[in-house]
Amino acid sequence: MPRHSQFAVRWQQGCLVALLLCLVTGTAQARDRESGPQPALRIPVEPLGYRPPGKLYLLARYSSSSLDFIDATHLLLTFREPRLLSRGQSTGGLDQVIHADVLELPTGKVVAEDQWLMHDRGRYLWRLANDKVMLRIGARLYEMDSKLHLKPLFASPTELEEVEISPDGKVLVVESELEKHTPEEHERLAKKAALSGSKPPSEDVQIRMMRLDQPKLMLSAHADVAGDLPATIDGFFTQERLKVGVWNIRFHPYEKPEPTGGDVVAQIDSACEPSEKVLNQQSVLVLSCRPGHDDRFVAAYSLKSQKLWDGRWQSNFTWPAFRMAQDGASVAISWLALSHAVSARDPINDDEVQNLVLSVLDSRTGSLRIALLLKPIVSAGGNFALSSDGNRLAVLNRGAIEVYDLPAPAPPATEQAAK
Repeated sequence: MPRHSQFAVRWQQGCLVALLLCLVTGTAQARDRESGPQPALRIPVEPLGYRPPGKLYLLARYSSSSLDFIDATHLLLTFREPRLLSRGQSTGGLDQVIHADVLELPTGKVVAEDQWLMHDRGRYLWRLANDKVMLRIGARLYEMDSKLHLKPLFASPTELEEVEISPDGKVLVVESELEKHTPEEHERLAKKAALSGSKPPSEDVQIRMMRLDQPKLMLSAHADVAGDLPATIDGFFTQERLKVGVWNIRFHPYEKPEPTGGDVVAQIDSACEPSEKVLNQQSVLVLSCRPGHDDRFVAAYSLKSQKLWDGRWQSNFTWPAFRMAQDGASVAISWLALSHAVSARDPINDDEVQNLVLSVLDSRTGSLRIALLLKPIVSAGGNFALSSDGNRLAVLNRGAIEVYDLPAPAPPATEQAAK
């Protein structure tokens, strides 16, 4: 996916942790369900109408199900409900009906339900602050409560290219198409592209970052392409390439959004373009790769440029999906585990996918809190959720929603030494 790696936008006015060891240990524990982690409760999902996705969807990365904590006593489960639909002219046959159930904990009783007609297979749910959830239907965003009442939140006149919510649920980042041609010019270029079999004319991207709890527009900008812009309530992260294999990770406070504004949080060596994920308001996770290594590398940095912890993934792990606790204390990461090392040059065959490995880490130290193998394998990452305080994990696994009470994280190394 394109990234704003050089931050080439036209602004408008206005502890070391060995993750490899953790994953091997966690995978071994997860294989033996009798001796491995045990859920505090299980809620069967077949009586709710849920059916696991077929093999056809294994590598499609479609979002056709989700699992989220609304609050401490309510879970939101959504899933595709198979039915015949009239194919819309502009949807490419990707329409789907999503069924939603709000489940009361610990009974599993359905206390609210609804259905939504979606016109694509992109991600459609995000957790917001104050026990709310955000629903995307096409280019419209809605705020939703535990009774599934919808309140309009944002509407884009053009297609949404990217949507993201900060881990604390307070900042909304939307990137939408912005027409840079006149209607006549666009029509001419589109016809020319159709005749030659090439892509239609590219458009600019409108970037908006909004505080949802105030509400307030924090930033508005244009970019040539859509890409990840991880954000917090104080600012956002970008990267810049200094030279071959060397990158700066920058944090830009909203009052200093220029490419050279803000602070360098980390300078890293990476043979591939790195990516960032906000852990919490004070730290960021950086993913990278190094020449001569098949493994993937990860490191957490504070905004004061302090490396908090680092580690690596096995070379046969790919397509990570993330969920952060709203209080910033924990991060859950799932990986597809293949039967061989992953190469960017080689396609992935669904027969090569062996497991879906899920690990929950303490954001301060990177220490492992729990590791599980999940079935069915969902490549889009919509089958697990962390509670707001990061101490409970819900997963869609083996025909049920399983809820785990997570063990307390290990104290930082400095605290252990003091004891």
